[in-house]
Amino acid sequence: VPTPLAPKETYTDGKHKDEYLKYISTLFSLLGDDEVSAQENAQAFFEFEKALAKNMLDTHQTNNIQAVYNVLSYNKISSLFPDFDMGKLINSCGFESEEKIVVSDTRLLESFSHMYSQSNLEALKLAMKIRMAVEIGETLNEDFLRASIEFDNAITGIDSEYIIEDYILS
Repeated sequence: VPTPLAPKETYTDGKHKDEYLKYISTLFSLLGDDEVSAQENAQAFFEFEKALAKNMLDTHQTNNIQAVYNVLSYNKISSLFPDFDMGKLINSCGFESEEKIVVSDTRLLESFSHMYSQSNLEALKLAMKIRMAVEIGETLNEDFLRASIEFDNAITGIDSEYIIEDYILS
């Protein structure tokens, strides 16, 4: 399940929304979008995540083991995604199918299952594109790392001149 990248409060009360949209827009630009497309895609991605965030755990709940340790049956999870062959995915990854699966946020899983559809294909593609940029972008180009540092500085209020070489060497 693609957990929204920002804390729930970014979507519910707008905390750091502008900084987050700038960061996501920068990532789309680094991935090749022109400025207008990057901003439009950032807004569409934000709206997709906002719809998911309505049902995700509050930030303080994510530290509560009883809230995040939810054992669901394989059949229950499969039933949420009838058009997705979970068994095929599990087998192609070399894993064995398990009868029970731990899910950290059941409401988010159910919310995502409703959004996992052909009608949301473009939003799903944007989500995967950004997820890949966040996860591996820094290995492709230092500009991804710079964007991440600038975003972190903006939301924490820290004005650091983090040296890229220090990060790479650490």
